[in-house]
Amino acid sequence: MWQGEDDFDLPQKAPALLAKITDNRGQITGCARVYLDPSTGGLAAIESPKRILGQLHGHAIRFWSGSPRSDLIVGEGLENTLSVGTALPEFDLASCLTATHLGLFIPPPRIKRIWIARDNDEAGRDASIRLLNQLESLGITCIDLVPNMGDFNDDLRAFGRDALRRSLLGAMKAQGLEIEDG
Repeated sequence: MWQGEDDFDLPQKAPALLAKITDNRGQITGCARVYLDPSTGGLAAIESPKRILGQLHGHAIRFWSGSPRSDLIVGEGLENTLSVGTALPEFDLASCLTATHLGLFIPPPRIKRIWIARDNDEAGRDASIRLLNQLESLGITCIDLVPNMGDFNDDLRAFGRDALRRSLLGAMKAQGLEIEDG
């Protein structure tokens, strides 16, 4: 007997944010997919709206400022990292997508200082400590950037871009960053 369209669920259509995961040579190792709800712009109401295909261990989604830097901001989650990048577009960024993978990140060779944009929770703190312990032996300075709220996306939405920029730069300058704020 033939089954009509009413006899099974058709695949849902939803917009998605796709981002390539790369290693330090720029080779693609995976793809991050974030399914979105077109009516709200937030996460789609589906099981596992955030998914990773491929290899993430040690790698990240990277956002480059266009000029080589010895500093790198490494974020715990994609929204967290994009929020920091909205406030500090002149910095290079790497999003590790999860707290676990933040602690496993392998920085590019030219990096001398990493700013860890972690979530304000136990998992973020633990991942930051793991990354700090891993990179200390390589002579890379690691410094925590901790949001006022749960993550930097919460801070951005609550306080705005300019306030987040002032907060981040204030924390960075307190730890020795020399940059002209323009």
